[in-house]
Amino acid sequence: MIGYPRVGKSTFFSLLTGRPLASHAAAEKGVMAVADARLVVLTDAFHPKRVTPAQIGLVDTPALRPGEGGDESRRFLAEIRQVDALIPVLAGFAQAGGPPPQEAAETILLELAMADLEIVEKRLDRLAKQKRTAADEIERGALERCHLALSEGRTVRSVGLAKDQLAALRSIGLLTLKPVIYVLNLAEEDLDQGATLARGLPEPVLVTSALIEQEIAQLAPAERQAFLETLGFEEDGISRLSRTVYQHLGLASFLTAGEDEVRAWTIEAGLGAKEAAGKIHSDIARGFIRAEVVAYDRFVEDGLSMSVAKEKGHWRLEGKEYPVQDGDMINFRFQAGR
Repeated sequence: MIGYPRVGKSTFFSLLTGRPLASHAAAEKGVMAVADARLVVLTDAFHPKRVTPAQIGLVDTPALRPGEGGDESRRFLAEIRQVDALIPVLAGFAQAGGPPPQEAAETILLELAMADLEIVEKRLDRLAKQKRTAADEIERGALERCHLALSEGRTVRSVGLAKDQLAALRSIGLLTLKPVIYVLNLAEEDLDQGATLARGLPEPVLVTSALIEQEIAQLAPAERQAFLETLGFEEDGISRLSRTVYQHLGLASFLTAGEDEVRAWTIEAGLGAKEAAGKIHSDIARGFIRAEVVAYDRFVEDGLSMSVAKEKGHWRLEGKEYPVQDGDMINFRFQAGR
């Protein structure tokens, strides 16, 4: 999470991770649960001893101060080069004292692009001074395309690099290659103008209010839903944000359910069944026999009944190459000790 001072960034971080709200000079790390209404339904059906949602690590960086150099700037850039996605928080209220949202987004993107351009130029210079291998040539070609884009004010993400080029650049952590999810933080009275105020911002943009989210977090579940309905929302912004980040990272969840636990397991979208089994335990992947699968939506249609799902043919057998879909409910059969 990145942003100017006083935009509500740390408030969102606190709400997402449950960590106390506090000012900090260094990056703070936490874990956020990914909102998933399917787990609520499965919990009511199976009454498990525990429920485990999908989780994502989250980093709250110190306030961004564009144009400043020095050690703090280098530490900031080094920190965000290690993450998988960026969440710029933009303030749409006058009290923040910073630039308007569109200008803030452009300035942040420019800072990231300038940092990338410096890295790309250094790497190109280094490659020019050494004897190059075939792998180096792939990297050089990718870097030259990146240099052109960055020089023209475009992001590396817009270049459309091939898989081998992306692999060659993975170690240098280019910032404008990362997915970006913008959060527009508005005052309560401006929430109904969210779509208008977000106009001109790059997609995706999540419009919400940190102050409202704080109020919602303190309400009981029944009161929370009623309050959201008065605002015209089906769910709170924190839930929407966690799910948006999850999806834009190219992640998906398969589900397991039983009396012991209902759980969402995080995988890369489309991962094969055998590799997905390894997310539970390496022994399951090693001794993989088959996956018993039913899509969550089908399971609900079948009255949350495994026997009905099997009777209707919705509960099916899949092999190790089956690309697991988001919401698949899976029971893995495996041979122990294989």
